[in-house]
Amino acid sequence: MSELTYQDDSQIRITVLAAHAVVRAGLRYMCNESKNLVMSGEAATTNDAISLVRHKRTDVTVVDPDSSDIALHAVAELHAAGVDRVLVLTGLTDLGAQKRAFELGAVGVVRKDQPEESGAATAEEAGKQGQNDAQDLDGSKVSP
Repeated sequence: MSELTYQDDSQIRITVLAAHAVVRAGLRYMCNESKNLVMSGEAATTNDAISLVRHKRTDVTVVDPDSSDIALHAVAELHAAGVDRVLVLTGLTDLGAQKRAFELGAVGVVRKDQPEESGAATAEEAGKQGQNDAQDLDGSKVSP
């Protein structure tokens, strides 16, 4: 678990929950390349992510449930712990799994096969909109 610093209050603070270090590094890079996003923390376990968001301001928590260590139920656990805005980052193209993410409390789903600019835009939209619908990567609205 690591806490990072942010630069300015207008930036959207992202906490990442991903079992794989390479995924966390990629999201950190995406945040560094964006003027509107900043990585406020990263965790490899759901418990560490919950601890981070309880102690550090987070606007959006991005969850990668594509490992045996972190499954889609992490969305529900974060939501139950008071995390309002959870964005799911997934390689799954199964629409049933994506619908399940919304049922568990996610505000949006980002597919890993989309351009990084679209992923950043979706995270920004989730940060601005809160519980409202976030935009899917292709620009269409996604909703539960």
